[in-house]
Amino acid sequence: MGYGFIGQKFKKDEESLFYTSCMYAYQPIFRECFGKEITKFEGRVTMREIEEFRNGISKFADKKYSLDHKRMAGYIDNISHDQLVNDLNKLCDLMESKEVRYLFIS
Repeated sequence: MGYGFIGQKFKKDEESLFYTSCMYAYQPIFRECFGKEITKFEGRVTMREIEEFRNGISKFADKKYSLDHKRMAGYIDNISHDQLVNDLNKLCDLMESKEVRYLFIS
């Protein structure tokens, strides 16, 4: 079980523009870096949330938050810390360019 990040243009779109996932073990780290539960970013994207998300990513990018040592072979949400940081930055770029206007995090 892990987190899935899905970016869409509109809430009711059937196609997503962005998807990535990661281990649920990142929950306390996300809470520390982003200042709140990561799922609180779910919903319509606002400029304020983009700024908060970008700040959280910059904190999360620190190697001390890497949980690469907890990755398990065959686990569907196996993603390296570096790849997760890259993916989250890409998501934030898509939100800033208004390509992604609705975010699902589960």
